[in-house]
Amino acid sequence: MARRKRLGGGLMSVKQLGVILAVLLMSLGPVTAQLIQPLSIEPLVPQSGARFGQTLATGDVNGDGWIDIIVGAPFADVAAAAEAGRVDVFFGPDFDAGMASSLQAGTPTPGAHFGATLLAGEVNGDSVADLIVGVPGANGGAGAVYIFFGGTSLEDQAPLTLQAPAPQAGARFGVSAALGDFNGDGNPDLVVGANRTDVTTMMEGQQEETVAEEAGQAFVFFGPDFAADTAQTLQASTVEAGARFGTAVAAANLNNDAFDDVVVAGDRTDVTMGSTTERNAGEALVFFGGEMFDTTSDVTLRAQDIQQGAAFGRVMVVDDVSGDGIDDLVVSTPLFDLGPNNALPDAGEALVFEGSQQITGTVSADIAIRGPAANFAYFGTSLAVGDLSGDGLGDIIGGAPGLRVAGLDGAGGVFIVSGVPISGTLNPNISLRSPNLEAHAGFGQAVAAADVDRDGLADVIVGAPLEDVGDTPDAGRVYVFSSTAPVGPFIINP
Repeated sequence: MARRKRLGGGLMSVKQLGVILAVLLMSLGPVTAQLIQPLSIEPLVPQSGARFGQTLATGDVNGDGWIDIIVGAPFADVAAAAEAGRVDVFFGPDFDAGMASSLQAGTPTPGAHFGATLLAGEVNGDSVADLIVGVPGANGGAGAVYIFFGGTSLEDQAPLTLQAPAPQAGARFGVSAALGDFNGDGNPDLVVGANRTDVTTMMEGQQEETVAEEAGQAFVFFGPDFAADTAQTLQASTVEAGARFGTAVAAANLNNDAFDDVVVAGDRTDVTMGSTTERNAGEALVFFGGEMFDTTSDVTLRAQDIQQGAAFGRVMVVDDVSGDGIDDLVVSTPLFDLGPNNALPDAGEALVFEGSQQITGTVSADIAIRGPAANFAYFGTSLAVGDLSGDGLGDIIGGAPGLRVAGLDGAGGVFIVSGVPISGTLNPNISLRSPNLEAHAGFGQAVAAADVDRDGLADVIVGAPLEDVGDTPDAGRVYVFSSTAPVGPFIINP
């Protein structure tokens, strides 16, 4: 069984943690509570400014039946290459640093940011999770994606390398990635965002081509070989300079057919409603999967309250949060202003789009998840979904790394909606914070959910990439919060 550290010494079991959590939540009722005494994971080699915990992924990458935790430090210096980036893999159930693996590019290059995107999923059909690493700063900013095939040794292999079909300097291919079977052939496919791609178009009635800088694109690579020459290119139906289409991508069967769909967000897309245009409000497009994958978008997703600069689509995650057996999509707007007259700038929120066989046209979110009522909290900077409460539904987890906690600016927090029906506008009923509170630590910059202790319930993993580790400033740390439960019932918005 995995063990958890006590801050004051000794060990606390996962089950003991669960009992403490359940008592806290049941006794406190509708107010927020904290999961306490988490396991702390520190970098193998603490390095100032490396931002260990900036990105997270989970999956059984060594095939031993336990979930492993993969941590990105995309700003780590490697040899003489500043900010080349590194990824550390901590193997479950103990996440022992002495057994961990460290991955980096074969030839580290300055500013590559290896590990800026992390994704674990089964790619090659051997039933072991593989690791996908985005390196958007590689090759002069053209970007790259590496696929490390899961097994007993991740370090001793040459990964499969993907690039855009027509690499472009500064395009940042690899800034986002998602796995799904988009053409229904039984093989996983990979969609990759390149949100700063300059897109050349010929507008109707024009005689010359127009270049839309940083309009962005996404690319679908079909398994099992992921060949660039058969990849499909996706872009917005109306190409817009600076929209950054591809900032986030997701794979979700939103229309409940036999195919996964591709969702691509441009978080700086201008959105026009009637005679009003909100700049950089953000928008996402859905491309339905099919045997002959079509690069024309089928559905447009927008926020309930379209707001200038809200960054709708910065992050997207997928799960069934409504309990109807159909994938739902959770989308963040981390720069959304809350309150009367938008008195709380950049508080942030998350929005839920429920999947349906009838989904079509332009769709606004069904449900809003409000985080802390605090300015510059940036709630939704990170999102995850997992069943923490044992009710069979995905619980929504959102990071607010800018939150002021105990008078410390930017200490950060994580907020969860768990164990309740998802409808209307909801406030979280669980809150987490770091046991090592520190200003500007960014706790919540990354979150993940996975059953790391195999008790049948998802646990919460949180990155605090700017926490100090010993005498090393801004080295970063990761926390694992157990959610042994049941931990309900709850009352939302009493």
